[in-house]
Amino acid sequence: MIVPANHIFAELVSRFEAGHPGPEVSFTTRNATTPDLRNTDNPHLLRLKAAFIKVVGDTHPFELRAIGGGTDAKGHPELIAAGPLFTATFGPPINYHGLNEAAPMEDLELSAKILFLLLLDTVRGS
Repeated sequence: MIVPANHIFAELVSRFEAGHPGPEVSFTTRNATTPDLRNTDNPHLLRLKAAFIKVVGDTHPFELRAIGGGTDAKGHPELIAAGPLFTATFGPPINYHGLNEAAPMEDLELSAKILFLLLLDTVRGS
């Protein structure tokens, strides 16, 4: 069953306002489906974070971003959508699903190393 996004956002705003009294919060959305919220203590996400840190060290912070992607992971809490987004800046050469779609080669290389280490650690059971 698909729940319209406006009902979910209304519930989230209501909960936020109950916990944080103050000015009223409002929203407008055209989204057809609900936001994809994840448990940040998910063991799969924590393994991904460990692989990320092993590969990039402190050159990039491990940040969670809701970018509207990961369509195949939506509705499946056991799946994690992760990709080569090492900056919040979009525009050339970072145009995901747009004209002249591209990503910096350095970001793709880091992503490949993180995925490889994650898979290796999973196979090894560590």
